[in-house]
Amino acid sequence: MAKEKIDTIEKIAISQELKSAVFTDLDESRRVLVRCHVSPQKEEVFIRIWTSTFLMDENSDHVSSLQHAENISYFPNWTKVEKGKRRQFVLIFDALPKRCKKFHFIEQIPQGGGFICMNIPRNGEDIYDLEMI
Repeated sequence: MAKEKIDTIEKIAISQELKSAVFTDLDESRRVLVRCHVSPQKEEVFIRIWTSTFLMDENSDHVSSLQHAENISYFPNWTKVEKGKRRQFVLIFDALPKRCKKFHFIEQIPQGGGFICMNIPRNGEDIYDLEMI
């Protein structure tokens, strides 16, 4: 078996400023996963999600936009959830800033009945479970 020649790679110096910028961007490029649970007890309900659903940092003007939804219809369509049944849907949002400690989940719609959950404590995984109904 022939030995392969291994070239040595010269180490390149990277400024601390560039390292900080790159690692900050990488950390903040993570997505936020929100698993929503709906369990109507009195009667069936119809749910949907609007693209105008956001995560809002409690202490800044940062807003994370909805990127994708699974297992729920987008407006104008509806998803039926039968009485006594449990349905989970998953929403994926842009990252929250590293400094964010609490945020709000708000579906901004031009009618009543939008999903809202306030003062959600931030966790290290950025995966959240919310009981909606």
